[in-house]
Amino acid sequence: GILDDGEICVLATGGGAVCNPKTMSAIQQRSTSIWLQSDLDSLISRVSKNKNRPLLRADDPKMILMNLMAERAPLYGKADIHYDIDDKPVDMVVTDLIENLYDYFDC
Repeated sequence: GILDDGEICVLATGGGAVCNPKTMSAIQQRSTSIWLQSDLDSLISRVSKNKNRPLLRADDPKMILMNLMAERAPLYGKADIHYDIDDKPVDMVVTDLIENLYDYFDC
Protein backbone atom coordinates (compact mmCIF):
# COMPACT_ATOMS: atom_id res chain seq x y z
CA GLY A 1 0.00 0.00 0.00
CA ILE A 2 0.87 3.65 -0.23
CA LEU A 3 1.97 3.81 3.42
CA ASP A 4 4.38 0.90 2.93
CA ASP A 5 6.70 2.36 0.29
CA GLY A 6 8.56 4.79 2.59
CA GLU A 7 7.93 7.86 0.44
CA ILE A 8 6.77 11.09 2.06
CA CYS A 9 3.31 11.98 0.86
CA VAL A 10 0.04 13.57 1.85
CA LEU A 11 -2.82 11.12 1.85
CA ALA A 12 -6.34 12.48 2.22
CA THR A 13 -8.64 9.69 3.28
CA GLY A 14 -12.39 9.68 3.09
CA GLY A 15 -14.25 10.30 6.32
CA GLY A 16 -15.13 6.64 6.72
CA ALA A 17 -11.53 5.42 6.50
CA VAL A 18 -11.23 5.55 10.28
CA CYS A 19 -14.08 3.03 10.54
CA ASN A 20 -11.97 0.32 8.92
CA PRO A 21 -9.73 -1.20 11.63
CA LYS A 22 -7.04 -2.27 9.13
CA THR A 23 -6.88 1.21 7.60
CA MET A 24 -6.90 2.89 11.00
CA SER A 25 -4.08 0.65 12.20
CA ALA A 26 -1.96 1.48 9.14
CA ILE A 27 -2.58 5.20 9.65
CA GLN A 28 -1.60 5.03 13.32
CA GLN A 29 1.50 2.91 12.77
CA ARG A 30 2.92 4.43 9.60
CA SER A 31 1.92 8.06 9.44
CA THR A 32 1.28 11.31 11.21
CA SER A 33 -2.44 11.91 11.14
CA ILE A 34 -4.22 15.24 11.17
CA TRP A 35 -7.89 15.70 12.00
CA LEU A 36 -9.27 18.75 10.20
CA GLN A 37 -12.15 19.59 12.52
CA SER A 38 -15.20 21.57 11.52
CA ASP A 39 -18.58 22.32 13.03
CA LEU A 40 -21.78 20.77 11.71
CA ASP A 41 -23.05 23.86 9.85
CA SER A 42 -19.73 24.33 8.05
CA LEU A 43 -19.69 20.67 7.04
CA ILE A 44 -23.27 20.85 5.78
CA SER A 45 -22.34 23.90 3.70
CA ARG A 46 -19.36 22.07 2.19
CA VAL A 47 -21.02 18.74 1.46
CA SER A 48 -24.20 20.27 0.05
CA LYS A 49 -22.12 21.46 -2.92
CA ASN A 50 -21.16 17.87 -3.75
CA LYS A 51 -24.00 15.66 -5.02
CA ASN A 52 -21.75 12.56 -5.08
CA ARG A 53 -22.08 11.76 -1.38
CA PRO A 54 -24.12 8.55 -1.18
CA LEU A 55 -24.39 8.59 2.62
CA LEU A 56 -26.09 11.99 2.50
CA ARG A 57 -28.66 11.27 -0.22
CA ALA A 58 -31.57 11.06 2.20
CA ASP A 59 -34.37 13.20 3.51
CA ASP A 60 -32.31 14.73 6.30
CA PRO A 61 -28.60 14.95 5.41
CA LYS A 62 -27.95 17.20 8.41
CA MET A 63 -29.20 14.51 10.82
CA ILE A 64 -27.17 11.84 9.01
CA LEU A 65 -24.03 13.98 9.18
CA MET A 66 -24.64 14.77 12.86
CA ASN A 67 -24.91 11.03 13.61
CA LEU A 68 -21.77 10.25 11.57
CA MET A 69 -19.86 12.96 13.42
CA ALA A 70 -20.91 11.56 16.81
CA GLU A 71 -20.04 8.01 15.76
CA ARG A 72 -16.66 8.88 14.26
CA ALA A 73 -15.43 11.59 16.65
CA PRO A 74 -13.75 9.10 19.01
CA LEU A 75 -11.91 7.58 16.04
CA TYR A 76 -10.92 10.97 14.60
CA GLY A 77 -9.83 11.94 18.10
CA LYS A 78 -6.96 9.44 17.82
CA ALA A 79 -5.27 11.70 15.26
CA ASP A 80 -1.84 13.00 16.18
CA ILE A 81 -2.78 16.61 15.40
CA HIS A 82 -6.22 18.22 15.69
CA TYR A 83 -6.87 21.43 13.75
CA ASP A 84 -10.06 23.50 13.58
CA ILE A 85 -10.60 24.76 10.02
CA ASP A 86 -13.85 26.72 10.55
CA ASP A 87 -13.91 30.10 8.85
CA LYS A 88 -10.21 30.01 7.95
CA PRO A 89 -8.92 30.66 4.46
CA VAL A 90 -7.00 27.81 2.84
CA ASP A 91 -3.65 29.64 2.91
CA MET A 92 -3.97 30.14 6.67
CA VAL A 93 -4.86 26.47 7.19
CA VAL A 94 -1.81 25.35 5.21
CA THR A 95 0.53 27.73 7.04
CA ASP A 96 -0.84 26.71 10.44
CA LEU A 97 -0.61 23.00 9.61
CA ILE A 98 3.01 23.36 8.55
CA GLU A 99 3.75 25.09 11.88
CA ASN A 100 1.86 22.33 13.73
CA LEU A 101 3.94 19.69 11.96
CA TYR A 102 7.19 21.51 12.83
CA ASP A 103 6.08 21.63 16.47
CA TYR A 104 4.97 18.00 16.40
CA PHE A 105 8.32 16.83 15.07
CA ASP A 106 10.19 19.36 17.26
CA CYS A 107 11.98 20.96 14.30
